[in-house]
Amino acid sequence: MASLRSSGTYWHVRFQDKRREPREVVVSLHKADYTEAQAKRKMRDLEAGLRTGTFDPWATDTPTRTDTLATVVDRYIEHKTTAGRRAQRGGWNEGNARDRAAMLRAFVRDVGDRPVELLTSGHIDAYVYDGRVAQATQVGRRQMIGALLRWMREQGCTTLDTPPPIQQVRKIPVYVTEAELEAICAAHLAADAERPGRKHAPKAFASRDWMVDVWRFAFYNGMRLMEIMNLRVGAVDLDAELVQVGDDAFVTKTKRESVIPLVPKSVELLRPLVEGRSAAERVFGRLDGRKVSSAFREAARVAVPAKPGLHFHSLRHSSAVFWRTSGVALEDIRDLLRHSTIKTTEIYDQIAVTDLRARFRAATKENKRKHLLDLNQSSTNQ
Repeated sequence: MASLRSSGTYWHVRFQDKRREPREVVVSLHKADYTEAQAKRKMRDLEAGLRTGTFDPWATDTPTRTDTLATVVDRYIEHKTTAGRRAQRGGWNEGNARDRAAMLRAFVRDVGDRPVELLTSGHIDAYVYDGRVAQATQVGRRQMIGALLRWMREQGCTTLDTPPPIQQVRKIPVYVTEAELEAICAAHLAADAERPGRKHAPKAFASRDWMVDVWRFAFYNGMRLMEIMNLRVGAVDLDAELVQVGDDAFVTKTKRESVIPLVPKSVELLRPLVEGRSAAERVFGRLDGRKVSSAFREAARVAVPAKPGLHFHSLRHSSAVFWRTSGVALEDIRDLLRHSTIKTTEIYDQIAVTDLRARFRAATKENKRKHLLDLNQSSTNQ
């Protein structure tokens, strides 16, 4: 028999058997994933599995406090990648699994491959709040190590808590204008013309430069890199001007499928790329997102040297700024970018005002210059 108990943020399903060692084992369920009713149903399913022999809580490959940190991290990585392949909630998709696994293994190298029972909050804080790395990196480390520690607590091999939040100084995101985007595309095309026959271009794009299409689509529709790379032809409805983001084969960052509008320029760009192709094909072929991103950075350094630090995600920021300065309501931009709260979108309002102010100043200076030229021309004629 099993019993269900509530403890903090977890439901604990306890199995007891005096004939086995240990006499009691616990399966933990996070309350963020299970309501009480769902936890009770899960407990009944586990009891049924124990009776039929398909589940044995004593035989599970659960990490223990005496396991080394590297062993536990490897099991966690396997757990998350397996969940991603099955499109389960919380799983890693193929686009981010490699980076996340690399970050966790770097954590093991930094703190040392010690038994989990010897891991302290001091080890974790030294890695997360390392002053040698950027604040954004510290935030990413905290999120990743926090998720690892939550899983380890569920497995019962640690009691360590997630490090406290980092007090972030919100920076204005770097963005490009429509004219700057075209300059970046031109710089890439000029460099690409000197390197003919690049092998990584998919067959569907043998006669066109597909990276430029990816960048323009990201600019106008604000989608993330891996969302674009995994976009299927069947997810695009040109007549209704809609696109579905995420499917059974690709789990988005928000862990849910969404349907968002296709802006007119995106419709125009996608039409020749989807017509006559099967629904299962990727719109932009089976591309390597890293190559798309690195090529954008290279071209941006050449075309827009005054804006260092531009990267592919800057196109998502640029999309928000472009539509806001074009008069689109902040709420509509939030829906397009799928922000969970309007507060995330409000930063673009501040950027848009700054951008418009700069345009007015530039226009005023240009008008003054023309006025002076006209006065000089008039005096010369007299």
